[in-house]
Amino acid sequence: MTADKIDNILDSIGISKIDFVRIQVNGAEIEVLKGMSKTLENYPKLLIAAIYDRESLKSSCKIASLLNSLGYKTEVMQGNVFAYKNNDD
Repeated sequence: MTADKIDNILDSIGISKIDFVRIQVNGAEIEVLKGMSKTLENYPKLLIAAIYDRESLKSSCKIASLLNSLGYKTEVMQGNVFAYKNNDD
């Protein structure tokens, strides 16, 4: 099975900015986030269902750490990661 990056898909249909993204990909969250680096530059709000990674270990903290390094504020609750850009920054 092949997949394309979110950045490529949005570019191909002429969308340059989105406001909200919900991600539920059962262990491939980091890969999805890496494939949307251009999209993340505009800081859409994110809701990521990240209960387990591929090794069946909780991955929410890894995802939150990655997003924090990109300038997002994050909240982790019951395996979900909420991420947003604080307008005060």
